[in-house]
Amino acid sequence: MYPQITLCAVPNASAAPLAEVQRSLSIPRFSRYLAHHSGDPDRATQLYAWNADVSARFMLPIHFAEVSIRNAVNEALSEVYGDRWPWVEAFENSLPEVRGRNFKPREELKRVRSREESTGKVIAELKLIFWVRMFDSRHHHRLWQPHIAAVLPDAAISDPASLRENVKTRLDRLRVLRNRLSHHEPIFDQDLEAYLTHSLELVGYRSAAVREWVASLESVSSALGEKP
Repeated sequence: MYPQITLCAVPNASAAPLAEVQRSLSIPRFSRYLAHHSGDPDRATQLYAWNADVSARFMLPIHFAEVSIRNAVNEALSEVYGDRWPWVEAFENSLPEVRGRNFKPREELKRVRSREESTGKVIAELKLIFWVRMFDSRHHHRLWQPHIAAVLPDAAISDPASLRENVKTRLDRLRVLRNRLSHHEPIFDQDLEAYLTHSLELVGYRSAAVREWVASLESVSSALGEKP
């Protein structure tokens, strides 16, 4: 039997004086919560506490989704380029050369591998957007057409191109959410049920059994019904 993880309930934030809350959090940050509840300070502080709590809860399903997918990509890359794929010139050349301020996968790979000695360390240090971009169509025929079914064996989508696009869309949405979480931004007005579903789906594409386990661990779903 797997262990259960229980997070603490949201505290009664309404006990905090509004002026002190605004001074601590800043008026611009707190104003969005006040506006959502038509200037009601008690409900706004409760919403802020709920937002912080559910943000913390989301890290568990996002963690499993990200690690599952990047390990799937690693398996596919190892099949094509070998276990030392970060240092293989053919793989480096398969990445786009991007100019301007957009994300540069090739430069990201070079940056990370220059300071790491193992593939595992490189995998852990590459940004999430790198893994999103690995599902671009440019990698389809060499990487995903022959290998996506093997590395995501429990996905119900049989068409490789459709599955690749499905994974890319969901992973990129989780990337955006994770960025919001890391910057402590409001997420109370987002479709949080959809984000949770995306997380569990990505885990399930890799392993249906692990999806069931993660579903038993996550506490996001119980918090969604308690939104103030």
